Amino acid sequence: IDNAPVVRMGVPDDWPDIDKKRKVLPLIGNDLTGRLMVQCSVEAGLAQVFSHILEFDGNEFYFSDDQPWMPRMYGERFCNICFQFPDAICIGIKLKTPREGGEYIILNPPGTDIIEEGDSLLFIAEDDDSYKPDILKLTNCGSPPDFELPPRPPTKTLLIGWRRDIQDMMVEVNNWVVPGSMLTMLSDQPSVEERLAELEDAGCIPETDLINLEVDFLQQNPI
Repeated sequence: IDNAPVVRMGVPDDWPDIDKKRKVLPLIGNDLTGRLMVQCSVEAGLAQVFSHILEFDGNEFYFSDDQPWMPRMYGERFCNICFQFPDAICIGIKLKTPREGGEYIILNPPGTDIIEEGDSLLFIAEDDDSYKPDILKLTNCGSPPDFELPPRPPTKTLLIGWRRDIQDMMVEVNNWVVPGSMLTMLSDQPSVEERLAELEDAGCIPETDLINLEVDFLQQNPI
């Protein structure tokens, strides 16, 4: 993250702000990896989804900019488009004109969103030429039955090891669990006192900032 300002220094001054955001996006590798680890530990099967989507095999992401059939999609509602592709999954829209806040790739938009001329669509597909629109297969399924999900139970999470910016992973765990959950931090170094001081310097005090978690620090050899 310390290098993000250096990356932005390489952006030409005459670029509009929207181009600076669209063409240069610094990614903080350890933060991204930490969040994925936490999410995959909480949600069963998510690791397989990430692996399938991000590897260069099977299905991948494709934009429809150069597809000859794309003009036929202009004026269509997003919900209708989703049910015209038997060999791909349409998951979003890339807007020709960004929104006020700069957003121009909209994932899982409302079904009532209209595809405007110049927009393109984002698909998950086997290849960029493996899919094309077919007849609309949309039926009225009626009203769903009344159903309430049972309350999620508190969880227990074991996080082994220590690293810089560990508070980001702790916050991510806190965001995914319900109140009353427990997080055990196990590592041989640094000491518990040093860990608490490091978290405080980073602006993360477990007792007040992690409202869903009770955090326990253990100093032992994980092996």
